[in-house]
Amino acid sequence: RRGHGAWRACCGGGARVPRGGAGTMEAMLDYEVIAPVPSQPTVSVVNNFVISTAQFFNAFSALCDDKLVEVSRSIDKLEANVALLEAKLNSVPGMEALEPVAGDAAEGMDDVAAAPAAGDAG
Repeated sequence: RRGHGAWRACCGGGARVPRGGAGTMEAMLDYEVIAPVPSQPTVSVVNNFVISTAQFFNAFSALCDDKLVEVSRSIDKLEANVALLEAKLNSVPGMEALEPVAGDAAEGMDDVAAAPAAGDAG
């Protein structure tokens, strides 16, 4: 906590907050008597905040990049597996005569998702 001693010396104990709340504090403060907040501690606090925020964002960015690389590799593996499966299916005699219907697979999945589980009792 470097630099806080100077701030407390000039501003920390000068005014008291009345029991009525912070709204009446304005009447008790005489801004011509109170010394301004020293700029060095303020600059130090702001610099510290900027540095810690930049470090956080750098670490967060690196983590996001790593996760995106993992997802990209997973997608590449999936694409390779799909290509392999398509090649295997194309090698089966008679499969090339069958034409896929665009909505059949999606409708079948909807039916499975909508069906209640065997153990559900309503």
